Amino acid sequence: MVSSNGHHLFPDEYYSAPFNVWTTSIQSTSEGSRCYLDRVEHWKCKTDMEHEYLLVYIHDQSGYTGVMAMDRNASEDEQFSSLTLSPSLDGSLAANGHSNSKSTTPAFDRVEISHDGSIDCIVERRGMSVLLTTLIFPKVTPTIHQLSVLLQIVHEECPHYAPLQHQCYWFARSIFVTLAELFDGTENPDSENIALMSTFRGTHVSLFEASSAAIQNMLLLPVFEFPILLIPASLMALYTTVKLCHGHVVSSENTRRE
Repeated sequence: MVSSNGHHLFPDEYYSAPFNVWTTSIQSTSEGSRCYLDRVEHWKCKTDMEHEYLLVYIHDQSGYTGVMAMDRNASEDEQFSSLTLSPSLDGSLAANGHSNSKSTTPAFDRVEISHDGSIDCIVERRGMSVLLTTLIFPKVTPTIHQLSVLLQIVHEECPHYAPLQHQCYWFARSIFVTLAELFDGTENPDSENIALMSTFRGTHVSLFEASSAAIQNMLLLPVFEFPILLIPASLMALYTTVKLCHGHVVSSENTRRE
């Protein structure tokens, strides 16, 4: 039996599309408001690429379940890689934040959905991967529509790929942390693998320093500045309370690390 929802939620064949194609499909109907997130997992490839991505587990009101992947790449032709992270990357480079922050390479943010409800076909496309951490929502359950809005905001605010700033690591963690704050989620790190997060060949890569303020400012904009049709009413008040800094949610301006 096939779900009444379209192929952008529970496809009969493996679904893969640029983020804007998927978000447009979700936001053009009411289906996304009746489909919910069960949990979000942050994964890391163990191949040379060391790519990181999110797996999002979903269900609708009819009981259909599915799983989708979201990640960032430097281009459509060069998927699932850290790409311009140099093999010679060392600790001093990452620590000093030297990178091509002015990169004009458009980021290729993609959504993929399993056709059989399992993660196997998604993980196989990326190579051997390990689970880093899991986010659950014991109090407030976000909808797919709300997720699509967040994905759109993240891309529109930081649309370019920067090797040490706005790469796959930053993309995955930005969405993960923001969902945790907006919906009072609970993070359950994997004790064996969590230290691998945001690392490339053993070196931690800068994530939020150059862009946390931009994401925060986007989320803190007065609600009337958002396209009203894209913002669910249940999110409007929440957008005014989110603060992101260096990968961490903070409670006030005084607690931000500059």
